[in-house]
Amino acid sequence: MRTRPISIVLSVVTVGVLATPALALDAFRDRRGLFFGLLAGGGGTKADFDGAERQLGFNLRARVGGGVNQQLTLDAEYGFNIHSDDRYSRQLHAWTVNANLFPDKDMGLYFRVGGGLVLGAVEVDGNALGIGDKSDNELGLGAGAGVGYEFFANSDLAVGLLVDFQYQSFDQYALNSLNLGITATWY
Repeated sequence: MRTRPISIVLSVVTVGVLATPALALDAFRDRRGLFFGLLAGGGGTKADFDGAERQLGFNLRARVGGGVNQQLTLDAEYGFNIHSDDRYSRQLHAWTVNANLFPDKDMGLYFRVGGGLVLGAVEVDGNALGIGDKSDNELGLGAGAGVGYEFFANSDLAVGLLVDFQYQSFDQYALNSLNLGITATWY
């Protein structure tokens, strides 16, 4: 039986996987240059009109940016937020520009601010509410601020958490949301 070559290959792969974190400690870890990031999470969104309830939804965001230095990064982000129940469904598409400030370059804590355009798409099932089906798409402005923490999993991948508050303003209403997400950033 040929178990010896398989054992050698498995041993080499195991040693390589176990040694990767030790090798990453010597890698060059800064936040300068081009980076790509993803966020997946959820949050609660509430409209500013009477009787509106906070609705839980799912968030997915992708961003690309660059590091000005080890303490400041700038990025452009596309975010998608969706909520659906038996009465209506809501989708928010946001295109924002953000700044991330790391007060201490060696620590993963950062503060985030940004703003941009938001497209809100709402579909109401009128049969459930007795008013007839309705659909509305509207472009508005949005702004947000948050705090996050990230740590390097290896030499160029940082993972972490982000909590942020976002405010979107449209012609007939405004939305505010509190979000929590898991982040992954490739520097």
